[in-house]
Parts: sequence; structure tokens; C-alpha cells
Amino acid sequence: MMPKISVIIPVYNVEKFLSRCLDSVLDQTFKDFEVVCINDGSTDRSEEILQEYAKKDQRIKVFTQNNQGAAVARNKALQYASGDFVFFLDSDDMIHRQAFSLLVSLAEDSNAELVSFDQLDCTFEDVKKQSLHKLSMNINENDTKITDNVFYLGTHKGEFITHFTVTSKFCKKDLLNGISFIPKNQFEDLAYSYAILAKNPRTVILKKILYYYIINPNGVFHQRSRVKQINDYSICLKYIYNIFENDTAKINFLARDLIPNVLEQQRRRCRKADKAVKKEMYKVFAEELRMLESKNLLVRKYIRIYRYFLYRILMKIY
Repeated sequence: MMPKISVIIPVYNVEKFLSRCLDSVLDQTFKDFEVVCINDGSTDRSEEILQEYAKKDQRIKVFTQNNQGAAVARNKALQYASGDFVFFLDSDDMIHRQAFSLLVSLAEDSNAELVSFDQLDCTFEDVKKQSLHKLSMNINENDTKITDNVFYLGTHKGEFITHFTVTSKFCKKDLLNGISFIPKNQFEDLAYSYAILAKNPRTVILKKILYYYIINPNGVFHQRSRVKQINDYSICLKYIYNIFENDTAKINFLARDLIPNVLEQQRRRCRKADKAVKKEMYKVFAEELRMLESKNLLVRKYIRIYRYFLYRILMKIY
């Protein structure tokens, strides 16, 4: 009998965190799930830890590949996943013990293909000290919103929003057909999330924290600014544009609600970069700005005036 949920976990050199992640899954009040772990060429004890857990619980399935990054690992895991629903979990994070129970109930009661929920950026000490992942959680009607037009809730504004991270989404597996993560791209979550929203799935937005993103000072989002980060964002934005290029209303929405925030993040990366790479980063950023302008995504009325003119100057200089 096929499981209700496939939990997808890419694993790479996380021996210090892996057990607490897997424990938070095995502690779920809802038990009908499988855990598809892709060991992405780890060189520490991660593989050994995975095999130990797999011996104890047959729901845990372990596959190994040469190191190719989280995107390729997730793509591979989706090929093995057999559940009705998919839950993406990173191997250094944790989830609330009622997460699966609440998500399955919301999805089935609302006939939804997607349930989007909140996550908390925190330290492991925060979670452990307050037992956040084990606190009893109840949901009332003020905590949820059902929509058949979720794209316009893919924003940083509003009471009910769906975040760009795939780890904040609980999806029908069929909804993910035809979508792949961009290999070796730091911001593959952004592109993948918009590809999901493009399918206009019936969605439940849940204003509850079910996912604990454990802050890792050595993680990818805390690394020094690099040229690759600018390139990766540019690739994601092109990917997103290609999805919606024939929909003027959605392109306009992206220009208003997504692009200004992305550009500000990019500008900060360039500004904080080491001198050795700063000039090259600004050059790549200027190319990205020209690309966005050519696709009507660089719109003056949606960007603060001084930033807009700064972008114009950068395009002239570089």
C-alpha cells in the first residue's frame, strides 16, 4: 500500500544535525509516510547515520549519488516518491510533530492540491528550550484561507501569503509533474515555487508555524557575496519570466511585488562584496538589470526613485 506522504530530504555533510531532523519526522502524530533521503555524496558520517535509521524504520529509504547539489537530489527523490503528497524538508531543520496530521486534514477537507504554511527562523536552542515542535496546536477558521488564485498571494505583503520556499509547501505529488529544480542554483526554491503557483492549484494558506528553519552560520545564505549569486538569481528570474511571459497581468504583478525586493537584495550583495569581486558583481548585476528591462520587469513606478536611477547609472557604467 502506497504511503500518504513522501518526505523528501537531501543530505550532505550534516552529521551534527541529521538525527534531530529525522527524529522530528519519526515523532509525527500522523504515521502514514515514507522518508526519501538522498545522500548527496557526503564525506562525513551522514551516510552511516541514514543507514542506522533505515535499519530501525522501514519507512526510511536511502539513496546515494555523487555530490551534485540539493536541486539534483530533490529531483532524484521525486522519482522515487510514491506518496499522494510531498513534503520537502532540509536535513538541518525540524518540523512540528503535528505537521503531517494538520496538513493532510486541511488538504483533504478542502480538496486542495497545495497547503502553504509558515516557518520560523530560529536556533536549535530556541526550539529545544521552549519545546516549540511539541506544543499542542489547534486551528480555527481565522488561521486559514482557501483560494483558487494563489499566484497573487505569492508575495511578502498581506495577511495570508505563500512563501517562496518549497519547505513551506505541502503538495499533491501530481501537482509537481513537469517541474524540476534548477541544478546547482542557490535560489532554486524561488523558481520552483513560482512554477507551482503557475499551475493555479486550489490552495489552503495556513497561518501557523510548522517548520523550523535552524539558522546555520556556515550555511549557503550566510556565505560571502559572490558573482555566482547574482548569476543564479538572474537564471531564476529568466525561468520565472518564461513561465508567465504571455500573461501581462502576472508579469505586471511580478514587476511590482517580486522584482523590487530581489533587486534590493542583489544591490546589497554587490555593495558588501570583497573588493576583488565587487566590480565583476556589479557588471553581472548590470546585465541582469538590462535583461529585466527588456522584459518589462524593470518598471519605474514600482521601484523607489533613488534606486531606480541608481540602476540606470549602473547599466550605463557597466
